[in-house]
Amino acid sequence: MSQIYSIPNGCPFYICGDFNSRIGDMEDYIPGVDNLPEREVIDFKANSYGEIFCEFLSNVNCCVLNGRNHISNDYTYVSTRGSSVVDFCITPFENINSFKKFEVIRASDLANKSLTTGSIEPKYIPDHSVLCWEFESAVCENTNKQSLNSHDNRSNHIVYNVKNIPDTWMNDENSINLINSCIANIESCNGIQVELDNIYNEFINVIHNEMNDKLDKKIKIMNSVNNKKSAALKNDGGPMN
Repeated sequence: MSQIYSIPNGCPFYICGDFNSRIGDMEDYIPGVDNLPEREVIDFKANSYGEIFCEFLSNVNCCVLNGRNHISNDYTYVSTRGSSVVDFCITPFENINSFKKFEVIRASDLANKSLTTGSIEPKYIPDHSVLCWEFESAVCENTNKQSLNSHDNRSNHIVYNVKNIPDTWMNDENSINLINSCIANIESCNGIQVELDNIYNEFINVIHNEMNDKLDKKIKIMNSVNNKKSAALKNDGGPMN
């Protein structure tokens, strides 16, 4: 609560993770006081953590995004022992309409979509699902222009061509060794946040290096004076088609 109360009023934020809380069809707000979209419930079982969780949400003026503004709602924990909803994204009441297209994607569906069905043994597929959503934020045009003007009216943005990913993507010996190294570091770490952050940064660097080495890219230059984009093509093999 103290961490949430330290956030200035009106500033949008979200907290997402495994809360080990099953809230069933309990209210995550105060009926008659808070006006929220109806929540679609798929897991009707509740536990003691769920009661504490809902009380916490009411105290900090937040609610769960699961089952609201969604395009796909599903269980967030799926295993041979059963299914439940214990992973949540929570947001302030006042920002709920800024979070759109909430979606729960099972890890098995994600694996089968990315790889050949059955190529990964079920025991290696995580039992927690992936939570996704879009966030819309109003941008003040004048403030944006002033910010750009303070940086010499120009900012560069690298855009990668992901439509033609080569067969060698993340498939060479060096990439595999780097990924295996990240996995080994995860397995051996003590769960300390600093260690996890370092491992995450290492993984991001592996991905970025692979993108820079194997994907065509171009640098887009944004000019805030006339609000037009000009692109300088850049790749090792010549201009992109």
